[in-house]
Amino acid sequence: MPATLSLSALAQRVVQSPGLGLFLMTLFGAFAMHVFQQYKGFTGSIGFLKAAFPGRSAVFYVRLDLCVVVLFGSVIGYVVFSPTAPLPALAAGFGWTGAMQSLIAEGSHGPS
Repeated sequence: MPATLSLSALAQRVVQSPGLGLFLMTLFGAFAMHVFQQYKGFTGSIGFLKAAFPGRSAVFYVRLDLCVVVLFGSVIGYVVFSPTAPLPALAAGFGWTGAMQSLIAEGSHGPS
């Protein structure tokens, strides 16, 4: 008889497993923030991807950018912020793209 898990039981297992659960929460935060940042001019890796893979469709760049930014962002957020609980893990995912947006905005204004 196969074991069945409710969604809440599965979520509880993921969140309680120290490494995987926290990384997945960071991954979710990075994904969510990347989607939200699209409205503030954060272009992610699209410029780099167009140079590395010329001649592809716009959809290709958007989809690959989502994967690259979310994967790199979740790893960077997890390593830099070293979350130890679900809420800090989510904040780590949100935080790294917010930090990138701040750096881009400051860089566009030039030195003070």
